[in-house]
Amino acid sequence: MKRAVLVAAIALYAVLVIRTSWVSDDAFITLRVVDNAVHGFGPRWNVAERVQAFTHPLWFLVLTAAYAVTREPYQTTTVLCWLASLATIGLLARAFARRNLDVAAGLVGALALSRAYVDYSTSGLENPLTHLLSAAFALAVLDDGSWDERRVFRASLLAGLLTFNRMDALLFTAPALALAFAKVRTRRAFVAAALGFAPFLVWEIFATIYYGSPWPNTALAKLSTGIPPGELAAQGGRYLADAFRHDPLTPLLALAGMTVAAKRRRPFELALAAGVLLSLLYVVKVGGDFMAGRFLAAPALAGAILLASAAVDATRRARLGWAAAIAVVGAVGVLPTLSAGREYASRAMELLRPHGIADERRFYFASAGLFNGTPGWTRPTPSNRSVNKGVDLRRTRTALAVEGAIGYVGYYAGPTVHVVDYHALADPLLARLPMVASDPFYAAFLRRVRPGEVAAPWRVGHFMRALPAGYLATLASGENRIADPAVRALWERVARVTRGPVWSGARLRDMGVLLVSSAGVPRARPPFTPIAWGEITAVDPANGEAVFQAALDALEAKQDSRGEALLESTLAVAPEHERAMVRLAEIVIDRGDLARAESLVGRARSLSPLDPAAAGVTGDLARVRGEDERATALYLEAARLDPAVAGRMYGNIGILHAVRADWPAALDWFGKAERLSPGDPLTAYNTGSAYARMGRRADARAAFERALAADPRYEPARRALAMLN
Repeated sequence: MKRAVLVAAIALYAVLVIRTSWVSDDAFITLRVVDNAVHGFGPRWNVAERVQAFTHPLWFLVLTAAYAVTREPYQTTTVLCWLASLATIGLLARAFARRNLDVAAGLVGALALSRAYVDYSTSGLENPLTHLLSAAFALAVLDDGSWDERRVFRASLLAGLLTFNRMDALLFTAPALALAFAKVRTRRAFVAAALGFAPFLVWEIFATIYYGSPWPNTALAKLSTGIPPGELAAQGGRYLADAFRHDPLTPLLALAGMTVAAKRRRPFELALAAGVLLSLLYVVKVGGDFMAGRFLAAPALAGAILLASAAVDATRRARLGWAAAIAVVGAVGVLPTLSAGREYASRAMELLRPHGIADERRFYFASAGLFNGTPGWTRPTPSNRSVNKGVDLRRTRTALAVEGAIGYVGYYAGPTVHVVDYHALADPLLARLPMVASDPFYAAFLRRVRPGEVAAPWRVGHFMRALPAGYLATLASGENRIADPAVRALWERVARVTRGPVWSGARLRDMGVLLVSSAGVPRARPPFTPIAWGEITAVDPANGEAVFQAALDALEAKQDSRGEALLESTLAVAPEHERAMVRLAEIVIDRGDLARAESLVGRARSLSPLDPAAAGVTGDLARVRGEDERATALYLEAARLDPAVAGRMYGNIGILHAVRADWPAALDWFGKAERLSPGDPLTAYNTGSAYARMGRRADARAAFERALAADPRYEPARRALAMLN
């Protein structure tokens, strides 16, 4: 019976992990480097420069080995995550089943109920391999056997591989390793430890020579921000608080493990608990992460192992009490973990929490969840706007682009597109510059998904940089055209290190300088400056993407004539730019040029049949023509392709019913739209208009007030309120 319970716990974990499998945008940052390496360009983000755009070298090498065989990103990564995650559970179940089957089942069940642990048992990031190596290390040091040089080597090898997989994991292993050295004070023990860390040391030598730095570029991007340490630590505290609110079992497992270790006072349990504490303190120090729970999954695993070790020696009554507490607390997080399907990602307000922390799996599940309800097995789906943008960049032969969320875009754009990352994860110059004083893109996004929320000036993990004047022209032309003398001098060094001959004396000197300084660049956080698309087009007039982005900026600034002209210019230099066709079609529909709109959206849908924006605009065209049934079908198609736009599409269907004065049906669709997109002032305004036509003045007033709460500048709602009053 006890063995059946253990098997059931393992089966539950496996079902949850497989059902909720996904691969994040950040994982595709690594996968672009993998793809470049496999195709002979070297382990680089942009083929023109040697930059380590990932934090997990060991996971990168594992992915590269598998990808070299399959040449497929999503399924390959998912299977590797499954193998590592199930190996972790198998390792723990086998180790504890020898001592107590109840405890083994409880340990597996606790991990299955941890929302963060299950979410990051896939995701395509390094977490599954970190979990496997962490579990192996914990079991290795908790074994009651005596310590000798061989055991020191085994522990050091696991610690070295953990550090190789993610450098900050050294904090977790350091106390236990120090205790092991204290027990085996021989020269051979230190030699054994050095041999255990040899794979990591070999990588560090390679990285220093090849990339010019032993640190990944991502570390520079996230540490060279200019944010005061106190601000980061406060954000780190919010990260822990967010976990206690949404996924309490995960931090409580870490806390419980440390607590029982402190009470039992067994040396290596205390050492592992100290490692967990150091890991958590580091998470707080760096401001946590934007991915809810990601950096707490490994501490939760270690805490669960410590708790299980104590449970083996506890009374049956104590074990039952612990199991009941875990089940009750775990129920808070397990319901979202059980959720899958496309509706899981449909409520935009639940994706981004206060202070910039996001339910990352939910954000990407509609397009990148294995069982997201989309027919076929193509993941991430082509309906994802970043995937569509990457394909557009590749199709239009764009040479230089600027992006924020770079994973899907970069991978699908391919190696011929140089992608500048304004969050600096993959950019060697921007990573050495301080972030902007306030990020307007984050503020605008927050206004859409969390109306009324006051935006912080920055979002952790997304530290935006202002592009120095002349930087895009420099990249487009190959000549240093940066205006600021200090930044220009810094670029000269960075370019020699990342683009010059590996063994030149000048490069080696510049490597030394960059490792200790940023060559006099000011550390004050600069104001945001708009991206200077004209720098690109002045050098490369055929860069349709730069012209298109300039058009979007003009339209955002209400410069409609200029925006439309730039869209026409986009299609003149890049006739297959699908997103420009869709945006221009929206404009010409409003102007009444339906024949031109038909031509544009027809061409766009032939290029990108699964683009939800194209489906939605085609629905607008059908609505203007009075083809209500076709318009409804197209709006529903757009909502199915991308749940993030479902609210706006449902609102459009409501408008169709409102035009026919079918107010109950209109309100039904407007209600669905508001529930999905509560930050959309247009939908709230439409709801108010319907209530006003029905004579329900109080309901109309409340809806117009919601519209103004979402956007205080929304004049139609302000005028409507004035008329009611």
